[in-house]
Amino acid sequence: MAQTNELLETLKKLLKRHNKTYAEVAERLELSEASVKRLFSEQNLSLQRLDCICALMDLEISDLVREMSAEQEHAISELSHAQ
Repeated sequence: MAQTNELLETLKKLLKRHNKTYAEVAERLELSEASVKRLFSEQNLSLQRLDCICALMDLEISDLVREMSAEQEHAISELSHAQ
C-alpha cells in the first residue's frame, strides 16, 4: 500500500502543477467533487479512473509512475549536511 499512497500523492502534485482541481476531475469522471475527494482519501481509484485523470493532464499512467520514481530517487539521493 505504500506505493499506492506514493502514487496518489504524486498524482495530487501533478494535478496541482497542471492547475487542475478536484472539480475538474469530478467533471471528467462524471462524479461529484465529494466522491472524488473520497476516492483519493480512501485510495480507491480504478485503473480506468486513473487513466481518465491522467488524460485530463495529457499524461499516460506510465508518465505518472516515472514521476513517482523520479521523486523517490531524488528524495533518497539527497543527504543533509548533518547526515
